[in-house]
Amino acid sequence: MRTLSTAATQSIYGQETGEVWLYLLTIAHPEMSTTYMINNTEQITSRGNVHLPIPFDLSIPKEEDGELPSVDIVIDNIGLSLMESIRSISGQPTITMEIVMASDPDTVEVGPFVFSLKNVDYNAYQIRGQISYESFLVEPFNFRKFSPQDFPSVFTTVR
Repeated sequence: MRTLSTAATQSIYGQETGEVWLYLLTIAHPEMSTTYMINNTEQITSRGNVHLPIPFDLSIPKEEDGELPSVDIVIDNIGLSLMESIRSISGQPTITMEIVMASDPDTVEVGPFVFSLKNVDYNAYQIRGQISYESFLVEPFNFRKFSPQDFPSVFTTVR
């Protein structure tokens, strides 16, 4: 269960509100400088990080049996520096998504959600990709073997 601040709860349940809810995205990878962005017309500082106003759009994931949902993301390719950074790295960058209120950007109301950025495609205007959780469907269920050294009580002899 998620606990929201009092101001956030009043904003949600109020008949009217002046609150603005903002999505913060952080794109990170060891081989590139971290990019902080906000889907807003002006920058905002949250917990000491300056989030630059870079338009982006997230789509609602499709539900398919046997697959983890992924979200399509489209980021405006402003200045081309983000595209050059993503193109220069090996592997997948992570995207952390958080939701804050404009009146209190240091309080994360929803999140953080950490995703991997996959299937990146770009042109002069946009960067497109998919964000999804790491698949747990391919992980082995039990990495330990039942042996007398690891589970001695299973192998005790009853007299």
